[in-house]
Amino acid sequence: PEAKARLDKVQEGAPKDHDVWALRLQLAGAFGEAPLDVVKRWHAADPDSADCMDLLADFHRSRGEFAEAAAWAERALAINPRLFNSNMILLQAEQ
Repeated sequence: PEAKARLDKVQEGAPKDHDVWALRLQLAGAFGEAPLDVVKRWHAADPDSADCMDLLADFHRSRGEFAEAAAWAERALAINPRLFNSNMILLQAEQ
């Protein structure tokens, strides 16, 4: 509980910090949080995060939701064209 409270406080002061969100995502299970819920909160806090959009694209790909995956991948790559998952999703969509 103390670690979660500290991380919550750090996130309040840096709601768009990629590293803080990545740490939160890695600790989601230990905190009893669903990883997708963390990613959705990340997107709400920082809707322009290409890394978050890349994760959303990969999530939809993993569920077989290829149109949604491609849409998120395109948005992510418009910001950062070097994202591996999003590039792979679009390559698969072209085949």
